[in-house]
Amino acid sequence: MNVFSHRRLHILFYSTSLSEEKRRLEGRLSTMEEDLEEEQMNYESAIEKARKAQEQLDQMSGEVSQQQSLVSKLESAKSQLEKQVKGGMVIT
Repeated sequence: MNVFSHRRLHILFYSTSLSEEKRRLEGRLSTMEEDLEEEQMNYESAIEKARKAQEQLDQMSGEVSQQQSLVSKLESAKSQLEKQVKGGMVIT
């Protein structure tokens, strides 16, 4: 085998190796792109869940505030009735 044939064979093996490496890296890149897309969908889903949870929290907070206001009014009315009963004056 002469020097040129040997060199040509070496270049062919090197080229084949590079082609295999390129295919491997392209496959890895494709997998990573799929993983990224999946993670982006998971992120968007988590953001939507967080938004809905915040809406529920805001709604519940409003309901609690209304209930606290009602309790305060009822306690005030109860206190007034107790004072009237103790004072012997019940207004009907």
